[in-house]
Amino acid sequence: MAKDRYSRLELTLYVVGWTLILAIPLIGQTYSLLTGSVEAYDWHPCLHHWQLMLPIVALFALNNWVLLPRLFWQQRKTWYFLTLIVLFVVLWLIQQPPTPPAFAEGAERAARHVAERGREPRPHRMVEMFHITNLIFEICVLLANFGIKLYLQSLRRDMEMLSLQNEKMAQELQSLKYQISPHFLMNTLNNIQALIDTDAERANKTLQQLSKMMRYQLYDNTSHSVPLRKELDFMRNFIALMRIRYPESVRIEVDFPDDDRGICVPPLLFISFIENAFKYGVSYTSESVISVSLTIEDNDLLFRCTNYIATDSPTPTQSSGIGIKNVRRRLDLIYGSHYDLNIAQTDGMHVVEVRLENRV
Repeated sequence: MAKDRYSRLELTLYVVGWTLILAIPLIGQTYSLLTGSVEAYDWHPCLHHWQLMLPIVALFALNNWVLLPRLFWQQRKTWYFLTLIVLFVVLWLIQQPPTPPAFAEGAERAARHVAERGREPRPHRMVEMFHITNLIFEICVLLANFGIKLYLQSLRRDMEMLSLQNEKMAQELQSLKYQISPHFLMNTLNNIQALIDTDAERANKTLQQLSKMMRYQLYDNTSHSVPLRKELDFMRNFIALMRIRYPESVRIEVDFPDDDRGICVPPLLFISFIENAFKYGVSYTSESVISVSLTIEDNDLLFRCTNYIATDSPTPTQSSGIGIKNVRRRLDLIYGSHYDLNIAQTDGMHVVEVRLENRV
């Protein structure tokens, strides 16, 4: 489709260009008629102009549809330039100066001017100038033809490269989402296994929560972006599952907006941060606090997840875990420079802040 579009654009440029060139005497005649210089159209200059342009139009057509595609673009440049030289010679021989009054009067005026200055008239110089002018015009036409083709080919290549980059980006994003899903599923199944032997009712509730989350992962997150409300429901289900697993001593605070304002976000974007908060922030020997919030500020999203760094848990780093690396990569691919991700550890707290411009 893109190739056809550029082919039509190229043909349109040629038609417009040659229409303007062939209309030059008509434009001059119209101007003279409007200014009162003449009383009616004189078609002789138009016919002479078109007669002179016809071989050049034929040269252009031959170059555009035969010589360039079959010789120049096929790396047969020597044959291409030899053919052009032959064509220039042929045109030089077959093109003759016009015999209408305009040319005759011009030649007569030039002869008189030379005679007045005491020199011998040389009418053949007019013929030479005619051929040289035609040759220069023919070369300019071929250069313009070549330039237009190169420019449009460059546009085609740029569009093809952009299309390939978009396809590669889409494949990479899909791959990153598939990397996240097994990681999350592994942790969730471990949670269920821990509950089966101790509390069947809680295990049943956990399975229900898992069913809702898996439905979201399998059916709702297949697109490039999802409504924010669905992503919030997914995080609520995950946190509800974690509440069942951990004791009352683990304080979990959640603050999500009730109205998502129609905003969409990439699916499964924040869950890795919440997973890490439970992984590194839950202690069975000291107080544990996990706080997750999401606010909307002028249609921009601010996600914040904080937790105490538990002394009996592994020490987190700013790029710990496959999930965090995948999130960074997805943010780079989707938002480019239009996001902020800050991960810091201060005063025994692990703080993650993500600010997203509403672009998806």
